Amino acid sequence: MNARIRKYLIWSIVIVVLLAVWKLTPAERGSIPTVAAGQDFTAIISTDDTNSYEQYVEQYASAARPDRTIRVEGEDYIEVSGGEFVIADGYEGLDGKAVLTPDKGTIDWKVNVEEPGLYHIRIHYFPIEGKSAAIERSFAINHEIPFAGAELLIFDRIWDNREAELRRDDRGNDLRPRQVENPRWSIAPFRDSEWFYEDPYAFYFEQGEQVISLTALREPMAIDYIELYQEDDIPSYEELQALYEEQGLKPADKQLILIQGEHASSKSSPTLYPISDRSSPAVVPYDVSKIRMNAIGGINWKLPGQWIEWEIEVPQDGLYQIAFKRKQNMLRGVYATRSLQIDGKYPFAEMKRIRYPYDSDYVMDVLGGEEPYLFYLQQGKHRLRMTVALGELAPLLKTIESSILELNEMYRKILMITSNNPDPFRDYQLPKRIPDMTEVFAEQAEIIQSVADYLEEVTGERSDKVASLINMVVQLKDMADNPDTVAKRLDTFKVNVGGLGTWLLTIREQPLSFDYLVVASPDQELPDANATFWDKSVHEMGALISSYTEDYDSIGNVEQTERSVTVWITTGRDQAQVLKSLIDETFTPETNISISLRLVPPNILLPATLAGEGPDVAMQIGEDVPVNFAMRSAAADLPKFAD
Repeated sequence: MNARIRKYLIWSIVIVVLLAVWKLTPAERGSIPTVAAGQDFTAIISTDDTNSYEQYVEQYASAARPDRTIRVEGEDYIEVSGGEFVIADGYEGLDGKAVLTPDKGTIDWKVNVEEPGLYHIRIHYFPIEGKSAAIERSFAINHEIPFAGAELLIFDRIWDNREAELRRDDRGNDLRPRQVENPRWSIAPFRDSEWFYEDPYAFYFEQGEQVISLTALREPMAIDYIELYQEDDIPSYEELQALYEEQGLKPADKQLILIQGEHASSKSSPTLYPISDRSSPAVVPYDVSKIRMNAIGGINWKLPGQWIEWEIEVPQDGLYQIAFKRKQNMLRGVYATRSLQIDGKYPFAEMKRIRYPYDSDYVMDVLGGEEPYLFYLQQGKHRLRMTVALGELAPLLKTIESSILELNEMYRKILMITSNNPDPFRDYQLPKRIPDMTEVFAEQAEIIQSVADYLEEVTGERSDKVASLINMVVQLKDMADNPDTVAKRLDTFKVNVGGLGTWLLTIREQPLSFDYLVVASPDQELPDANATFWDKSVHEMGALISSYTEDYDSIGNVEQTERSVTVWITTGRDQAQVLKSLIDETFTPETNISISLRLVPPNILLPATLAGEGPDVAMQIGEDVPVNFAMRSAAADLPKFAD
């Protein structure tokens, strides 16, 4: 009997062990055999980034930069494939021929390069009507994409308000202007679509006849010409100031030009429409109760590469200072960055990176600060363009991106040994099986700490923007000091690396609002950006009284026609404004049916309907509402309607 029991127990243990092994994942089963100390997993997982622009520029660092311009006419292509390409003469006012390229296909040109070296490339293009998205192309030299960034080049469409003047509804509220495309012939350099690099891409060309290609990824465009050229050196302000003195340029006299931000002449995106800001009575124009489109930018103007352009007319030649009444109240612990171009060029190097630190209220920011920069402007019209840039944040973002790749690689190495669910009672001997693990943790902790220190130094405070970095640093240091705990903390490690990825995405977003901009001679006193205590008191009192007298729920025009329909909408005011705009522009003029559109909380629809006070139509309601109506026999059978 004892022998039978002993035999039964032995077989039971064998079966349990076999079942346990069989249930393991392939990664877990692969981790059971002993791995020799010092085994390197780099051959299995690699993050080699040899196709990056940095590697490309480093490869040709010693190459010449020939001071010449080589133009290739668009209509002189040698081969096309994958789409319908048409040559047009005098297209959209062009003096000459252009090639119209569709939203798919590839077009090739031959270019004769007499001097080998690095060249910038720019294109003279016209955005053909498409699906209203930005134009995307990939670029190749001799049918090979030179580096990863050339796989995606973006060329902007140009947008503007449909009406020159803001319209108002019959209650005196400004209506947000509809954005329409306002295309024109433009020159744009080939540059990084992510804006990690301030300067346009530089491409290396061998001597002789080369083939350049553009492959359409999205949207059609007309191409007049493509040029290989060299970017002009941009002087510093100190150098420019010396040039002013040498040429005898003098400041303008008694001039102050104020341009409202919402009166921008063009933008790179239809989302950059005028906005209403009632946070302060100092915002111009102002009304205590009515909606005024009195600013531009905000949360919509945050992505690198987005630009807004204003047109100014200068009455006399001279040196002017430029100031912006701005508000940057969304990035505590980080600054928003913009670049300024006048008539398509940077006036001097400092205008590539203009910092706007955090401030909860509007501030009058003079370019140059206490010693304002002076800009020479000739009499006539000029275009001022402000573009979202990364500035000093760009190398920080590239550093964190590199750290994320390194830490993700290490996470995968660990995962191959421990599986998704490490056994808390097992010693995986990770320091032996991944010899460089602690070194990587310590090195990346130091790198990420340096980024956090830099942000604290330039902003003067530690904010939530560096919290993800500090959390990662603390864990990496601790895991480097205590490598035996790594397996137990794998889930937290994965969450923190994911937090770094989220930080990388959010830190690129740099919202900024403009009330107005001022171009003034140095002898003029700039307007005060802040409201007085008395102005704020009157504003608060007026807003309190208006909350009882003003109908804030009704959207747009409320004038009734012979036939009228009451519509309730339960989403946000922005969506309601768009819907009301479509109603007033198309539906009401075509049908002579007026719509009374009201913004209501979603939870009052059912009680109001049961009480007989509900609307004729309710839109954008929750999925549960029809069920609640049906349970109360208040749902109509649509197929029974004749129409």
